Amino acid sequence: MPRAASLVLALGVLSACAERPAERVLEVIGMEYAFQVPDSVDAGRTVVRLRNDGKVLHEMIVMKLQRGSTVKDLIDAQAAALTVRPFIEGGNAVLFAPPAKTGDGELVVNFEPGRDYVLWCNFTDGEGKPQHATLGMFKRIHVRDASPASAALGAQVVNVDAGDYAFRLPDTLPAGLTEFRMQNTGAQRHEISFARIKRGATASFFMSEYLQKRNIDSLYDNDGAILTAYAGDTNRFAMRAQLESGRSYILLCEFQDTPDSPVHATLGMFKEIVVR
Repeated sequence: MPRAASLVLALGVLSACAERPAERVLEVIGMEYAFQVPDSVDAGRTVVRLRNDGKVLHEMIVMKLQRGSTVKDLIDAQAAALTVRPFIEGGNAVLFAPPAKTGDGELVVNFEPGRDYVLWCNFTDGEGKPQHATLGMFKRIHVRDASPASAALGAQVVNVDAGDYAFRLPDTLPAGLTEFRMQNTGAQRHEISFARIKRGATASFFMSEYLQKRNIDSLYDNDGAILTAYAGDTNRFAMRAQLESGRSYILLCEFQDTPDSPVHATLGMFKEIVVR
């Protein structure tokens, strides 16, 4: 091939590569007591992370508002100790971040054009202290109608079937970037609380400590993430993790059917995943 033709071909390949959309990332900054993030974002697939610039532990609950619902509806429901379910569409997703740190977990959100989403923190600074949301730690985000394309990295996708009362997914998974998506096939509301456990800690020991109602925080090795879904619903969010070879991860559901019912994990709704 003539050198000129080779140069034209090479430039064409480089141009095509340059035109590929990049993965869109939205980093949310949490602090006492607010979320710093733009008022509006582009529609489409977005990786969401939480960075905590504050001095206390924060969470970020991501919810999609029902059409016609407002943040005030959520505030009023919380003040009256009522469920926010009538005002949100589908389940929610949660990230955590310790003080002065970016959390290990990531969410994948397909922001829908024209819709409104809310970020919310329900944590308190101690017993008897107000929830952070009542101090102003919430944020409405509007999604713009027209947006550029966003790429997706080559992550494996694992669909988790959450029923009454078990998780159905493979016992082992290959290492690498992984997106977990949740479908609730049960008659009750469920969650996936997902985290890596420390080296040397076994799933059987973890669950033994959990069932004896001992503090298991010291057995976790990262900040994790949570997905929730109502009965018969598919969560529109995904949580993403870089699975490490040779490590074990735990899935738990800590919801109850009623305030007097047992926690779902005690009924068998927990699962260990070993990464090859």
